[in-house]
Amino acid sequence: MHSQPEQVSPSLRRLFESRGLHRYALWIGHGEGREMPNGEEEVSGYVMDQDGRVFFFWTGWDQDTQTEILKTWCEEQPESWWAENSDYRRAREWLGLPNRSSSESTAHAKNPS
Repeated sequence: MHSQPEQVSPSLRRLFESRGLHRYALWIGHGEGREMPNGEEEVSGYVMDQDGRVFFFWTGWDQDTQTEILKTWCEEQPESWWAENSDYRRAREWLGLPNRSSSESTAHAKNPS
């Protein structure tokens, strides 16, 4: 799965924007089978920002504020297999970023520039 911002739900778009992401691509995102009180399904996956940084996220519900939240949000280091993943490559292309080979991705993870 690869989604551009306009294909993301308004709630998820708001959550990403609250983390400073305005130009991004969602990849390997999927529903978790649990519906929240607002009728949306919990979602987890990876989102890439305009600089090529990748974040793992998982949405959930905050009972106190009665709103969707990011239960999990953490920056991930590049994995070598990502360079071979078509959704990852399309996300990079959509963001105007060059695609790397597996060996370049591994080297970048060990010594990011």
